[in-house]
Amino acid sequence: MNFSLFKPSLQLWSDEDLMASIIKNGNEKAFEIIYERYQKKLIWFSRRLIGDEQAAEDIVHDTFIKIIDQAELYKKSFKFSTWIYAIVKNASLTALKKESNRQLLLKDNYHAPKHDHLVINIDNKILQE
Repeated sequence: MNFSLFKPSLQLWSDEDLMASIIKNGNEKAFEIIYERYQKKLIWFSRRLIGDEQAAEDIVHDTFIKIIDQAELYKKSFKFSTWIYAIVKNASLTALKKESNRQLLLKDNYHAPKHDHLVINIDNKILQE
């Protein structure tokens, strides 16, 4: 007799119960369901914050790696969706701040060549050859 017929499908489990299964048993199927439920929404959310699709995908990817590596940080008393969105929001804002700082450093340290005409003349000479 197959008793699995009486077990509710993991698809029907709440996010919180799926996370409990990930923490307790390392349940890969539970993780896949969490990933399918949130991956696209989180990328959209992050992209709206930072304006960069590739960076948003990287942030969400890193977030899911953290969930795998540090699942025990999740507390079932918190709503899962609030918890994961907060992680992505904080990571997105951190990335935005890093990029802003990088742009400021580039701007502050960029010095235009004083002899542009020499560079142009050399480029033209190379092209002619």
